[in-house]
Amino acid sequence: MPSFNSYYEELGSTSEEIQQYFFLRGRFPVEISRGCWWNNCNFCNIGIYNQEYREKHVDRIIEEIQLLSDKYKTLTFQLTGNTLPKKDYKKNLNKIKELGQDFTFILEARAGLLKSDDYTLLKEAGVTIIQTGIETFSQNYLKKMNKGVRLIDNIAALKFCKENQINNIYNIITNCPNEEKLDFEETKKNIQLFKQYLDPPQISKFIVKFGSPIHQNPGKYNIKHFENINIDKIMFPKEFLEKNISYYYNFKRKDNFVENDWGQMVSDWKNEHEQHISKLLKSQSTIDKLIFYFVDGGSFIKIYDKRNSDSVMIYTLNKLERDVFLSCTDVISYKELQEKLPHVPDYQLAAILHTFEENYIIFREDDSYLNLPLSYSIMMGSPYEKESIHVLSNLCESL
Repeated sequence: MPSFNSYYEELGSTSEEIQQYFFLRGRFPVEISRGCWWNNCNFCNIGIYNQEYREKHVDRIIEEIQLLSDKYKTLTFQLTGNTLPKKDYKKNLNKIKELGQDFTFILEARAGLLKSDDYTLLKEAGVTIIQTGIETFSQNYLKKMNKGVRLIDNIAALKFCKENQINNIYNIITNCPNEEKLDFEETKKNIQLFKQYLDPPQISKFIVKFGSPIHQNPGKYNIKHFENINIDKIMFPKEFLEKNISYYYNFKRKDNFVENDWGQMVSDWKNEHEQHISKLLKSQSTIDKLIFYFVDGGSFIKIYDKRNSDSVMIYTLNKLERDVFLSCTDVISYKELQEKLPHVPDYQLAAILHTFEENYIIFREDDSYLNLPLSYSIMMGSPYEKESIHVLSNLCESL
């Protein structure tokens, strides 16, 4: 079992300001896995130092959390690993819930694996912050990265986090050596559907990592040659650098490209987000706090769309349309929809989906569908408690 005794001894010799920061924001690491079960992203070098993926046994994880909590009187943890365990994550989360303590967790996750109900389970287990490997909102860029997820999976991950008040601190990667204008234009187009109500990203400027597929085959990715970054020139002896042994590399492209203004795009998104938060904090009305959401009437659904503040739209779905809409809560293929809704004639199903897509109520990628509005019932839960959490979460983000 890990011991943090020496850490606490050293912490006691620091300033009161540092100690206060730790007790307010510090968190204990609990390792849950090593490596990555996907391990195919061409920008990543996890496979160099963790060649096999393995997960720590659920009982051991729970024992570790409980021991550290009791010994150091802490409830805040970071579950360390490159992604949430693929095999036993539900068992893990349910066992944490059974402990009945007010834990809070931070973890990394992968889009595409988790469903809507899984994010609710994450919230119930105490997960407050997630970093999802989003990387981009361009289908073309995702394929070039060999990310193994689709744009629709990325949107679903952010949507489910927003519904469950889980703060998703994610990055988009820019400046890849084979980046195209198409990657930027696709992103600009796609985010128009959700940037008004989903949180903006941070920018992570691409840099080549030692041992990654891009590093091992630079010519395939439009790289002419590598250059050592400045910090590595300081850290590594000259004889190592001459052998091209380093951790990070800058690069020169074989073919130049027109630089895309990712910074301005993200800055505009953040400004729009902050303006909404500012209005939200001034309002006492629940409906003013939500931009794109639906309420379920059992035999009908009402969708409120305020993504365009100059033209608020309210849609009322009948029972058949409701069935189709709710069936797209998680990413679902057209074939799966046909199997799930055998009572809906194929021509009618196709017509309903087309209408939803035309009004940007549903997002379609190839033959898969996802409804875009947030669920009012998931977001609010009990009127007082969930409203308080929602406002507090957004206030913290704005600060």
